[in-house]
Amino acid sequence: MSGKYIPASDFQPHKNPEQMSIYQWNDRVVEALFCKVCGIFPYFGNEEWGYRVNLGCVEQLDALALDISIIDGRSMPLAENPGPHPAYPS
Repeated sequence: MSGKYIPASDFQPHKNPEQMSIYQWNDRVVEALFCKVCGIFPYFGNEEWGYRVNLGCVEQLDALALDISIIDGRSMPLAENPGPHPAYPS
């Protein structure tokens, strides 16, 4: 995933939204989109926060050549308590 949220104004969603399936977990604030055809998880987010992108889905980008950091998703804060998280420095 991209390290930071991309502002909605700089993000171009999938050109065929009918090919995508939306899943909302936990606090039901952020939409996770999955391809109905192949099941890949290309991005998640919303208009207010912006979007985070699965970098493996970005054409002409070798995601395996990037520096990778492990994120402990279990310890991430919920939307009602979104304080800073060590995996996402400001």
